[in-house]
Amino acid sequence: MDAHDSRADKNTTVWIIGAELVDTGNGGRLYRCLEPLLGLDEAEVYLIGPELQFEGDQCFKGRLEEYPAFREGRYPDVAVIFQPGFEEHTQLLESGDIRTLLRNGCRVIGSSYSEEEYLRDRLMARAYGYELSPASDNPYALDPADTGLHWGDRMWHFQGKTPTDEFTPDLQLAEDVRRLSRMVAHSRLHGSGHQPANPGYRFEAPDGKGGHRLMMHIMDGYYLDPSQGLIYGVQDGRLLRTNVSLSKPELQRIPRDEDPMTLALWAARIKDEYLMKQ
Repeated sequence: MDAHDSRADKNTTVWIIGAELVDTGNGGRLYRCLEPLLGLDEAEVYLIGPELQFEGDQCFKGRLEEYPAFREGRYPDVAVIFQPGFEEHTQLLESGDIRTLLRNGCRVIGSSYSEEEYLRDRLMARAYGYELSPASDNPYALDPADTGLHWGDRMWHFQGKTPTDEFTPDLQLAEDVRRLSRMVAHSRLHGSGHQPANPGYRFEAPDGKGGHRLMMHIMDGYYLDPSQGLIYGVQDGRLLRTNVSLSKPELQRIPRDEDPMTLALWAARIKDEYLMKQ
């Protein structure tokens, strides 16, 4: 309770923002487990979301900005956003609602299905002037439908930084993250969910002449030889040249930054613009 010592003498109030079907079992009473888990005397949990199947004293069917307590300036101790999918749902980032919560002493916690999704969420938050903490493993993550996606697998929180009123979102970064998400989804849909290397990964491959050449993995088993601008695909365990090549100006756009997400954004653009018709 270090950041909320002044609130230590009252019940802990939690808002689940964007609550859906999985949150509403028994009218949200599953969240009563927070009290013994966290050693709380009492936790008042309220579910807020347009996809709720019903309303009640602690369930509000609608968006956060429509919630009476939020509109009246009554904020919780903690707000939780499970799997916000910021690359598709930026309303909370665009509206300033998260900024309002943070500036009024509310801790805003979130989760992602995987480390990969968390990294995209983090970039989207940065595009709108926020910063997410490093993600941590959630020992209580569940996959009740056996989908391979673990609910709440990676947990994180918004750090203290909030955008100023004059902040201009980086819409190009936001669009680049959306494209990466689309390209990853395309790979999974077409059976390439398991990538042979991370997008943009650099490595040395035999050149057939006793030496080696630098190669870069794009996505789905396509590789770029940046010295010549040639793109290769894998067939029967062999790298075979495709009819796709990159121009010199395009090669000059290869990131010098070794950050994995910078390289992934670049690789997703190459896949989208050059390989989707292969």
